[in-house]
Formats: sequence, structure tokens, C-alpha cells
Amino acid sequence: MFRFRALLSCLFVMVAFVLVSCGGPSTVAVAPTYTEAQLQKIQQYLPEIQSAYGRLDALGAAIQDREWQEVRSTIRGPFGSMIQDLKYVTSNLLPADQKAARDVSRSIFQDFIEIDQAAVATNVDAALRGFESAAKDIDAFLGGLPEMPTASTPATAAAEAEAT
Repeated sequence: MFRFRALLSCLFVMVAFVLVSCGGPSTVAVAPTYTEAQLQKIQQYLPEIQSAYGRLDALGAAIQDREWQEVRSTIRGPFGSMIQDLKYVTSNLLPADQKAARDVSRSIFQDFIEIDQAAVATNVDAALRGFESAAKDIDAFLGGLPEMPTASTPATAAAEAEAT
């Protein structure tokens, strides 16, 4: 009986050894990353979005001064182009990030519709609410973008080479 238990123990050890050695490595899912082409497309539209974002102060001043024609033309001009650029940027984001970016860009669009309707009704309070919401939403969109690599100029590359 003792020999049978010893043989059975050895058999279990061998089976365990074979199972562990034949198990193969576990696959680790690599998080998706942005390709160089995606980053270039995003960088292509980012200056236009930032330029329009820089005009938010002018839009706020036009609302405060009740310059409704200026408000409406600014919304349809630079901010209308910005909405289109937001769509282009969203299409180049990772699939996991696209839904959130699409929701924020829709919210920005709705904010501009609210401002436009307030301008037609000459309602300063409603226009300011839409303006504040648009500013927050644009900040959220820009904050959700991936970190952009900085372009290395020849002077920067030479300075880095000298430092090492």
C-alpha cells in the first residue's frame, strides 16, 4: 500500500509538471495607442480649434455689449468651423475615447444653438448661460485629447545632443 501511494504521488507530480509546462504564457492585452497618422491628423485641426477657443473672450464681450449681430456671426463663422474641426478630431481618436468626445462636441453644438436663440430673442442671461456652458465644454474636449508630442527642431536636437 505504501508503494502504491508513492507511485500515485509521483504520478500526480508528473501530471502537474506537464500541465504547468504546457500551459503557455498568458496573453496580456496591450492598451491601444495612437498611431503617428492619428496624432498628425489631430495636430492638423488643433490650431484651428485653439484659435476659435481664443475668441471666446470676444464672444463673451459681444454678449455683454448686446451686439447680437456680432454674436450670431461669430457663432456661425469661427465657432461653426470649430464644430466641424471637433468632428474631424473625434474621428481620429481611439474608439474608447470617441464616444465621450462625440458627446462633448454635441453639447458644444447645443450650447451655441442656445446662444444663437438667445441672441435672436435678445436675452442676455440665456446667452451668458450658453456661453459659460460652451466654455466649460470646450475645456473638457481639449482636456480629453491625447498628449501631443512636441516637434523637435534642429536647434532643439542640437542643444539636447550637447547636453548629453
